[in-house]
Amino acid sequence: MLFATSGGRLGLIAGGIELGDEIWILPGLNVPVALRRVGDRLYSLVGVAYVHGIMHGEGVPDSKEVVHFDLV
Repeated sequence: MLFATSGGRLGLIAGGIELGDEIWILPGLNVPVALRRVGDRLYSLVGVAYVHGIMHGEGVPDSKEVVHFDLV
């Protein structure tokens, strides 16, 4: 499925992405993933994604901000 991020980047995902799903770059993974919020700090995995322009580290800022959440 083809999608566009709120920042205007185009991407592809095998699953059914929905409006409001979020693209995350998680430490230890070599591809972005789509996550769906299911609670205050809970997310479910929608699937791995290709997002043009962030596949080679361009989407990772220099800051080392850490966000803790639970994946269900």
